[in-house]
Parts: sequence; structure tokens; C-alpha cells
Amino acid sequence: MTYEQQFSVTIIGTGAVGSALQDFFLSNGYTVISAVNQTSGLPEESHRYGDVIFITTPDDAIKSVSESLAAKEIKWAGKTAVHCSGGLSSDQLSALASKGAGTASMHPIQTFRKGDNAGRFQGITISLEGDFEAKALLKPLVKQMRAKHIDVTPGQKQALHIGAVFTSNYLVSLFRTVEEYLEAEEIEDGITIMRPLVEQTMRNIFEKGTSEALTGPVSRGDVQTVESHLSRLIFYPEHQALYRRLGKTALDIARESGSLTEEEADKLMQLFE
Repeated sequence: MTYEQQFSVTIIGTGAVGSALQDFFLSNGYTVISAVNQTSGLPEESHRYGDVIFITTPDDAIKSVSESLAAKEIKWAGKTAVHCSGGLSSDQLSALASKGAGTASMHPIQTFRKGDNAGRFQGITISLEGDFEAKALLKPLVKQMRAKHIDVTPGQKQALHIGAVFTSNYLVSLFRTVEEYLEAEEIEDGITIMRPLVEQTMRNIFEKGTSEALTGPVSRGDVQTVESHLSRLIFYPEHQALYRRLGKTALDIARESGSLTEEEADKLMQLFE
């Protein structure tokens, strides 16, 4: 099998990522030999496993699935095992590697929910980590997904995942903070009100970079406004602490961009301490 040829597929774990992968493979003419949930049991027969086995279970199950597969009377040489965890390296598949299988991790840097289809892969970056042959097999697949790949070390893979958590998961947490605070101030539909602001801010970040995208009281050295905000937030200590912490980062950006005098920066830092 050359790297440009289609391979047959097994998917273990049919949650959000697994079902999106299955939709992609079926939509593009691949043979999906089997797609099973981890809880329903792994097939025993060799003929029920494809050329490439995608393990899309929760992270804490990947190693045990690999070990269970390696224990089966199956010829693993010539097959490739791939997991899709963001934070774990291909070392989780060492049991299969010891049996002769190629191993890699392939992480789509995207948010997935159950029911997402193949379109979720378009335009995204997918990190690849693992042995050379396994990655070479996956690169044409990534291209066919209309995505782009990035080769990473295990450490870089984890760093990308941390960045993704900040960017996606904790952004949701930040929005929840805004939502809770505005509701406490008897302002309804706060997220809807903020939507145009958020969308324009994101455009500014991607078009200009973070240094040029920063606006607001910190960027213009408006000490009085920041002081009044902190005073208002005295009744919401957790929100006030977050405002201060994020304010320090905004202050760093404003200093780098040269938009503040030293006096303004010093006064703001005193407020954020």
C-alpha cells in the first residue's frame, strides 16, 4: 500500500471525533471495516480490523485499549494504530508498537460535539506525532480532509493542547463569567449584547495580531475607569480577581505596543496588584 492509496479503517470510540471521522471515511469511499464503542467490547477476529485503527476513546482509556488489542491473536505488522488525543503522545500505543504496528497520534485542533460531520475537519490544523511511516500515511489523509498538518514532538503536542484549552475551553469559561456577572447586575442576554464586540475583536486579532487588537481603558491608560471598575467589582471578589489578572496581561500588551506613558503603566500596575 502506497501513501496515496486508500486504506481500510477501524474506529474504536464512536463519540464526537470518532463519528466525524466515520462520516469522513464513508463519504470519501474508504472501507470502514468496523466502528465500535470501547464499552461494547473489541472484536476478536483479525478480519474485523482495518489497515488503520483509529482510537478515539477518552484519553484515560487509550493505553488500556492499546494493550487489549496487542494481547489479541492478530498480526499487527503492516497495520497502523492512531489515537486522536490532544494531550497524549503516541507512546500510549507502545504495546501495539512492540507487536510491529506503526503508531502515531493525530489531533484535530478543533472543537467537536456529538453529531458533527466530516465538514468539521475542513480548514483546520491537525498535529501529527509518531513514527515516520505512520505520519507519512496520515499526511495525504489530512490533505484530503482539506486540512493542513503540523509535525510536532510530544512536548510540542502537549503545548498545542494547552494553547487549545486556553483558546477554546477557557474562552467558554470567560463568557460564563461575563454572563453570571451581568445577570447579577440584572442585565439579561449579556452574551448576545457582547456578540458584535467579540466578533470584531476576533477579526482584529487575526488581521492585526494581539498587540494591535487591544483596545479599551488599559490600552489608553485610563486609570480612573479601571479604578471605578475595580470599585464596582468589590461585591464580586472572584470576578475582581480575574479582572486584575487579565488586566496585568493587557497592561503587558499595552506596554509592548508603546501606547502608555511610564506613569500610566505604573498607576495601572498598582491597581492590578
